[in-house]
Amino acid sequence: MQNPFNMSNFRIEHLEGGNFVVKTDSERFGKDAITFESFSRNECVQYISENAEMLVPTYYIIDDLSTWSSNAPIKSKLERFDKFIDAIDAFKKHRSNVYDYSDGKAKLTLGVSVGNAELDLVHVRDGKNYLVADFFNSAAINTNKYFLNNMVNLNNHIPIDRIRLFDANGSKDIGYKDWTNSFYQDASIDEFIRTCKCCKNDMFEGYLLEESGDTYCSTDCLHTEVSSEEFDALFEAGDACWTTFPIPDSYILDSLADHALIIDDEEEGMEV
Repeated sequence: MQNPFNMSNFRIEHLEGGNFVVKTDSERFGKDAITFESFSRNECVQYISENAEMLVPTYYIIDDLSTWSSNAPIKSKLERFDKFIDAIDAFKKHRSNVYDYSDGKAKLTLGVSVGNAELDLVHVRDGKNYLVADFFNSAAINTNKYFLNNMVNLNNHIPIDRIRLFDANGSKDIGYKDWTNSFYQDASIDEFIRTCKCCKNDMFEGYLLEESGDTYCSTDCLHTEVSSEEFDALFEAGDACWTTFPIPDSYILDSLADHALIIDDEEEGMEV
């Protein structure tokens, strides 16, 4: 039974010792009670996904946010998307537009909505892609496994240049690579995608020759270079197999179909 103690208001806190804890409110445990603890923030997110209703995020694009922040007479249209990859596609199409950055304001914007929580994720400022830090403080969004799964892959599609951080000492504008990120781990598609040596298609499973590391997606491709007899001999010796290629632990996924959607769009030539 999901959430048998009627826990609500799930949020994750990072302790000084390095651990992460999940705090909730409920009649059984009281308010602000620690109900789960782990060294891994991903495990905390998984715990929440098993005990709370996990809403599916939607996304939006605003071509020029400065028309909103300056209360211009004509505001850029807000475009909404049910799928992350569709919002990415729209962002990339707008990204080729020419903007006047002289006012120092954010222009092209990608944002996310989860239930009643809605905030910007990426701003384009001075021609650079900035990650927006607002989601750090939104428990509805930063504990949502669907959102975090997409964030793992964000940098594969929209290379993030910088991030604006806010704390008690004011704001900081730092390089994205200099940010200590506990929310998700960027993953390069190259980390888990194998390519068929014959047809060059990306693959999640297929034939592997251990010694050379060569991979083939089908028997047709395999037999262009390795005969049935040769493969059988390699297989018997433990030097060849059919296998599923592993996915890094940094991913929070529901199924391989989530990856397939991303890879399919990559193959269609979505350019940054």
